[in-house]
Amino acid sequence: MSWLTLLYYGNYALSAITGVMVLFAVAPAYKRTHHRPFLYLTFAFMLRLFDLVCDYTIGRFRMPHGQYVAYRTLRMFTSFATVILLTVGLIMLTRSYVASLPPKSNARPNA
Repeated sequence: MSWLTLLYYGNYALSAITGVMVLFAVAPAYKRTHHRPFLYLTFAFMLRLFDLVCDYTIGRFRMPHGQYVAYRTLRMFTSFATVILLTVGLIMLTRSYVASLPPKSNARPNA
């Protein structure tokens, strides 16, 4: 097994394992709290796992040009959706956390 093949499958395994681990942490958090940021993060990581499986399975097959264009279009849209859901989920989660903190009495903006 060459070094690049090992890296290729190592990246696949690491990405899939971390994606599933995040799903096992975020999905129960949504069920417990019903906060939308956890739902957005859940969908973002589900789409990321879909992208990952597509890249390492379907994306390696030879296909006619029309199917390739349709496949790449689907992949790009799911990639866009993943980034948007991840960004919105992290921003909303951060804002809800910061809003729950007690205000500091001596805090000044831009200081």
